[in-house]
Amino acid sequence: MPDPAAPAPPMPRTLAELESARLTLALNELQAALPYTLYPYFGQSLAASTGRLAPELAGAKVDVYNANVHLLRTHGIAHLGRVFDSGQMAEIRRHLDGCPCFAAHVATKSDGVERTVAECATLGSQGSYRLADLVQAPHLIEFANRDDVLSLMETYLGCVPSIYSMNAFWTFPDRPALIPGLQTYHRDYDDFRFCTMFIFLTDTAPGDGAHFYARATHRAELVERRLKAKAPDSAAAHLDALFAKLAVVDDTAFEALAPQVETVSGPAGTVVLEDTFGLHKGEVPKAPRLLAWVRYGLYKNIANLTDKITPVPRRLVAGRIPDTPRHRYINRLIIEP
Repeated sequence: MPDPAAPAPPMPRTLAELESARLTLALNELQAALPYTLYPYFGQSLAASTGRLAPELAGAKVDVYNANVHLLRTHGIAHLGRVFDSGQMAEIRRHLDGCPCFAAHVATKSDGVERTVAECATLGSQGSYRLADLVQAPHLIEFANRDDVLSLMETYLGCVPSIYSMNAFWTFPDRPALIPGLQTYHRDYDDFRFCTMFIFLTDTAPGDGAHFYARATHRAELVERRLKAKAPDSAAAHLDALFAKLAVVDDTAFEALAPQVETVSGPAGTVVLEDTFGLHKGEVPKAPRLLAWVRYGLYKNIANLTDKITPVPRRLVAGRIPDTPRHRYINRLIIEP
């Protein structure tokens, strides 16, 4: 029997919101049930439907021969370089230093207790910040909404993007074991099509806080081509294992993919775009590492739901990003429209 004293779950305010929530859940359940080989077709359908239903939200797309678009499509990764200078990084860090930290990879999955970074380091492998504190950090939300960034994302995704997640998290050194699904090879199954912007908030170097990305593993046909060249008789079995969420990278698969593994590092302020459906993993740092992400996708997807992301009040970004129907749509999943 339900507890009569328990608060009722919040109800959508309108029938339109109810319908939107219903379709979101249906799409997320569909993604979980479908084979990965069908993701590109559903991604294309969702992108096309967004363009048909809301053409007025579209922005200028970059040239289809743009180098970063080409790199994302063929390699799954594009480097934007050091975007933030040392002064901007100092402002971002000064803001976050004044914010509470939460002992989890994502704040909403923590115990909810506000702690210092040092206290979080004594409790586990990671610490993170609230969404409300991140959108108020200097420079980050502005860069995520910069016209050239949105145009690049719109061209890669095929429609006006939806920012569905924003996070910043510490990874602490000297842990007894690797973090499964973070420091072992894995794929993100956030959406049918999506892209992650990583922003290095501390210096990272090979052997100290870098992460690894296996180029071209975001596309099944490219992975299959390499496997068939290396182990034609077992390519199909290896392909299914490599596209599991916690990917199984055995010796044969690793030998086939090793030439494509890139060590991703750089000074604080470096920005990298990655299709994290491709195989990737973090490295155990020697000193605490702080990394932020902004994720762009097609709709209110499974990652947005499971991370319990609730849009923050619009007043927190007043005057910092354009107040247009396009930007309200793009940010609606993290900032109240």
